[in-house]
This record gives sequence, structure tokens and C-alpha cells, in this order.
Amino acid sequence: MRHGGLIAAFCLGVIPGLLFYWSNRQPPVVMRLPAAAKAEPVASVPPAPAAAPLLVQKEERRNLTSSLPTENLGELHRLMTERGQQLQAAQATQTELTKQLQEVEGKLAAVTQQEAARKVAEAELHELLGQVQKESEALKVAAQSRETAYRELESNSQQLKRRATEDTQRTNRRNKLAAEVEELGRQREAYLSNILGRYREATDLFRAMSLRLDNPRDAGSPLSNDLSRIQQAVQLADEDLRQLRLLNAQAIRLRKELN
Repeated sequence: MRHGGLIAAFCLGVIPGLLFYWSNRQPPVVMRLPAAAKAEPVASVPPAPAAAPLLVQKEERRNLTSSLPTENLGELHRLMTERGQQLQAAQATQTELTKQLQEVEGKLAAVTQQEAARKVAEAELHELLGQVQKESEALKVAAQSRETAYRELESNSQQLKRRATEDTQRTNRRNKLAAEVEELGRQREAYLSNILGRYREATDLFRAMSLRLDNPRDAGSPLSNDLSRIQQAVQLADEDLRQLRLLNAQAIRLRKELN
């Protein structure tokens, strides 16, 4: 619309100038008066001022048109037709440009809207990315805490396993030592029983010898067999006593190891 106004103003400014140009090229028109009146030449119409109102310009253009010859009017009509065609072409071009401008403005508005939506989506994406980063950092901290706790738990588990192994070995050793002590106890009891049996046998032999010595009828019987048997019993009892002492020493050593 702004281009159409400029073109119309251009035409309104050019047409009066052309009219004035063609009027200056023609001789001045002389109006014939009656005989009683003196013929005076009619001066040429001065050009319309550039700043005259639109109505005055139209009136002057009518006056100038009526005062022009026929061939000048044809030329002017041709020029005006060309100007009209140019004006129509300019208006068509303006319409097409306006249409294209509207399409460009529509596309620009769509692009602007898309850009605004993209910025909003980008802001939301940045916000979401920030939240994801925060959650990722929190997960990393939690993972590090779990890893630390797992390492501590694994270390404690290894210590417990080592202690359990040591306790198991200690228990097995104690059980073995207790079994050895128990076996030593049974052997000691056997040796004690043997020693008591040997001394009981020797005592019985001494008692029998005393009875025979006290009985005059048995006084002449030989006592060498009883003495040899008593001597053998005492020797066996001494050997058992020696073995018992060895067992006692082993039992004391095992009890110390158990404690």
C-alpha cells in the first residue's frame, strides 16, 4: 500500500508537468471576440504549483487538456495509457510482493514460534540435564558409599574367616590335645592298676612267706621261688612307675598347651 501511494503521487506530479510541457510547445491560443471588442491574446496557462491541492490540480489538468491540440491529446492519452499499464503492473507487482511479504512474514512468524519453542525445549532440556547430572552425582556418591561399605564388609568377612580358621585350627588342636590327654589318662590308669597289682602280688608273696616262716611244719620249704617272684614283681612295678612318670610329664605339657 505504501508503494501504491508513492506511485500515485508520482503520476499526479508527472502528468501536470507533461501537460505544461506540451502546452509550452504549442502557440498560444487566441480567442476571437466580436468586432466591437478588441482581440487580445490569451496567455498560456502557467504550471500548477507542486503544493496545490488535489482539486485545483484536477481543474488545471482539465483546462490544459481542453486547450491542447488533438495530436497532443493522443500522445498524452498514449502516455497516460502506458503510465496506467505501468501503474497496473506496479500494483500487480506490489500485490505479488505484498503476498510474498505476507508469506515471508508468516514463515518468519512460524520460524519465530519454532525458535521460541526450541528455546523453551532447550531450557527444559538443560533443566532436565541438570537434574540428571544431580541424580548422577548422587548415584555416584551412593555407589562410592556402597563400595566403601562393601570393602569394609569384605575386610571384616576376611578377618572373621581368618579368625574362624584360626579358631577351627585351635579347636582342632585342642581336641587333639584333649584326646591325647585322655589317652594319657587311660594309660596312666592302666599303669597305676599294673603297679597296684604288682605291689599287691609282692605283698601277698611276703605275707605267704611270713606265714610259712611262722609255721614250723613249712619252715623247711624253699623260699627262693617266692623271693624271685617278689623281686620280679617289684622290678615290673618300678618299670610301670617309670612309665607313669613319663606319662605324667606328657600330661603336664599337654595341659600347658591347652591353657
